[in-house]
Amino acid sequence: MAPPSPAALGPADPSKEGRFVEPGEASGDATLKNTQEQMPPNLRMFLPDPSGETSYPLVTYTWLLLYEAYPDKEKLSALKSFVQWGLTEGQRYGDPLGYCKLPQGVIDRALAALAKIKVQE
Repeated sequence: MAPPSPAALGPADPSKEGRFVEPGEASGDATLKNTQEQMPPNLRMFLPDPSGETSYPLVTYTWLLLYEAYPDKEKLSALKSFVQWGLTEGQRYGDPLGYCKLPQGVIDRALAALAKIKVQE
């Protein structure tokens, strides 16, 4: 038996503003959008109680941990292509899998960080 969808469960906890926000694509996307300016330069962000009137209180990011440099140029190229795809074209596949779309500001920061990864010398 499959677990119920988040939308079927209803609001879990009130938001920071004291509102009960329904879980779903719109509230998840709003949470990430409402908090994107808080993301630190290292891209490690926790959202224990996100701000925003339409923010759902139980949303967070899924991270990739990548090295600053890789010894194999071909593997690095493949890795960067995959991550770039996930940050751009791959965003359209997230919702059916239960993931929120990343706000453009977060995508831009992640792409800039990805561009800094180099081949080890």
